Amino acid sequence: MRKRMISLCLAALLMFSLALSATAAEEGTQNFTRLEDRIQDFVDVSADSWYSSVVEDAQALGLMQGKGEGRFDPEGNVTLAETLALACRLHDIYRGGDGVFEQGEPWYQVYMEEAVARGILQDADST
Repeated sequence: MRKRMISLCLAALLMFSLALSATAAEEGTQNFTRLEDRIQDFVDVSADSWYSSVVEDAQALGLMQGKGEGRFDPEGNVTLAETLALACRLHDIYRGGDGVFEQGEPWYQVYMEEAVARGILQDADST
């Protein structure tokens, strides 16, 4: 759990630090709006857990969607792909987007391509 929280915090700090250098007027934290229709119940997140409101906020803001099959996996580790997805969503919403990316195969491919396009990652084929 500690690694998960640290990874999420580091990803958020990275994306906000990159986004703060942007100068367009439409960019900023005001783009993070709660959408209640994004919120779903997870079988592994009880309403009385200390993190349930954080999970709800992450969903409502469009930052996290869970692991699928009704699970969020709050006790699990965050993978590099999940951290990259969160970073891309943060960056997109901050810059005025909706944080929604067209999923492909594998599911994280779209986030890798976005990170390469933004210069966050280097394309392995160009090395």
